[in-house]
Amino acid sequence: MLILILLNTLGIIYLLWKTSSYFISVVPDKTIFNKTLIGYHISLYKKRTVGEINLFSFYLPIKNKAKVKLQDEITYVLHWYDYEEKLNYLTTAFAKVKTDKEVKEFEKTYNCISDKIVFDLVREFHLKKSRNENV
Repeated sequence: MLILILLNTLGIIYLLWKTSSYFISVVPDKTIFNKTLIGYHISLYKKRTVGEINLFSFYLPIKNKAKVKLQDEITYVLHWYDYEEKLNYLTTAFAKVKTDKEVKEFEKTYNCISDKIVFDLVREFHLKKSRNENV
């Protein structure tokens, strides 16, 4: 059944290609800093006298977009930010953390930027948590 669907799809694409009023656009989706390939935007267009009409589009993911963009951003912060900017970036990122599991994930992910800042943020989180439990 899968082979039949694949053959039908390839046949339709071949017929559309032969009529030449249709064309396929494949645009790679890359990260901003490292130019890592995340996926492709694939679109089917119909040529008109004035421009084209998008008939069908879909996104073909290759990697997890959120994780790759986070790693790309961390690399940028690591190489281009000074100490104060790193402190502001990590403090802002840590403000979203609520649970112990998220704290461990934060510590594992952002530890490469600055061990000292991450250690201080995690220590402060645990101190606030212990104060709230004692009250």
